[in-house]
Amino acid sequence: MRSVPRFCRIGVQGVQRGTRGHPRKKLSDIGRAIYEKPPDAKKLAVWGLKPSDYPDKIVEIWPEHVDAYRSFVAVSTQWRVGGMGGAPGLDYQAVFSTLASMHRGKSDAERDAIFADLQLIERAALDEMNRKD
Repeated sequence: MRSVPRFCRIGVQGVQRGTRGHPRKKLSDIGRAIYEKPPDAKKLAVWGLKPSDYPDKIVEIWPEHVDAYRSFVAVSTQWRVGGMGGAPGLDYQAVFSTLASMHRGKSDAERDAIFADLQLIERAALDEMNRKD
């Protein structure tokens, strides 16, 4: 996993579901933020700017998404590598094993919900990793 960029800070916040956005978007924001590329210093220099001119980006994690976020971080080194060098997705054997060990006390339905949320984070992370600038 690439390290989290300086301008991206992810933290668990006490945000409640409501008018702040859609749950799917919040999960996608998490995946994008982890793999977001920093601004290109050379392109910014043309305008007299530098990456440090941008404020830190803060991504709020809703309480109901904390388990999915922590699970994603736990398996974030388990990317399958495709023939062309890109990651097509996570190794689901590792994901299922991690979910089983991290969430022993939860029911199968709760683990399935965490897995579905983790897949949304994975999709956004893949989109960000494969984004062409």
